[in-house]
Amino acid sequence: MKLLTIVNQKDAGPGLFADEAAARGVALEQWVASEAPPPPGPWDGMLVLGGAMQVDQTDEHPWLRDVLRVCERALEDGTPTLGVCLGGQQLALVAGGEVGPAPEREQGWKEIVLRPDARTDPLFEPFGGEPVVTFQGHSYAFTTPPGGVTLAHTDVCEQAFRVGDAAWGIQFHPEATVPILEAWIAEMKLEAPTRSELIAETRRRAEYARTFAGTFFGAFLDVAEARRA
Repeated sequence: MKLLTIVNQKDAGPGLFADEAAARGVALEQWVASEAPPPPGPWDGMLVLGGAMQVDQTDEHPWLRDVLRVCERALEDGTPTLGVCLGGQQLALVAGGEVGPAPEREQGWKEIVLRPDARTDPLFEPFGGEPVVTFQGHSYAFTTPPGGVTLAHTDVCEQAFRVGDAAWGIQFHPEATVPILEAWIAEMKLEAPTRSELIAETRRRAEYARTFAGTFFGAFLDVAEARRA
């Protein structure tokens, strides 16, 4: 099985998701969208990752238009797709949702509430409907596209949706490893004590994050494998 992995920003790669894919013998074909045109398909699934740029900055980053076109084609073709943070916003936008500045910036580890529909959703069902703790790093947010299903939220914004039966957008970062998160935290506008506390919390949650990522992305790979079969 082969998944196209869209890298919007070089230091925002597949991380823990790549570990789960490797353990299952799944190939992740990475496309650094700012450096090359989209590789030829078809693919058994698609992973669209995050980045510090915003979905509406297509004049500053023209290659974002290429990513949006690929996301739109994946939806049209029914390709299993998972969009993370910026990737989730890109997926929401092409599916008819709204994307814009969030009521407030979300940074660091935060509890998200799973909606009732998450109990029967293929990716969220393993968590039993209980709140989960995830890493946040965004100032924009999406709304669930028309006809989609909202699956999770915080007190600030929606955190997950599904459109159709094989495409998901999430606002949080289950894929990020500790080194990736430490690099991001170093760039965040935080007071020094807060920064050190956030790094310490990130290291404490490392095993939890790895388990969560494996379960979550593993469920997505199950969907892709079933549709491939």
